[in-house]
Amino acid sequence: WEHLRYAHSVGVPIICGTDAGSYGVDHGGAVSVELDLMREAGLPMSELLCAATTRPRKRWGVDPGDIVAGARVDIATLNQSPFDDPQAFEEVESVYLNDNLLTIEAEASYQSA
Repeated sequence: WEHLRYAHSVGVPIICGTDAGSYGVDHGGAVSVELDLMREAGLPMSELLCAATTRPRKRWGVDPGDIVAGARVDIATLNQSPFDDPQAFEEVESVYLNDNLLTIEAEASYQSA
């Protein structure tokens, strides 16, 4: 934890990035575990949210966009606020991709494309 805390304290932008795609690493579950480890290291929840959302998009040159009427949507909603319960990342309520609510069937179709 010492290196992560030090990097954060001197302003290094922390980005959530697992080895998703590697054998035995689950895309969604691995991110949740990584965020939980960052929280255990003492990073504030606001930092975790940036590390998992806007910061990677900015780092890789993807405009994070704005949440405004008429804008295209890629978003996941949680059942509760992670500020109230750090385990909230494990309880995804819904996922929208390209303005479409993903269902289990749609997700399977998207992953096979």
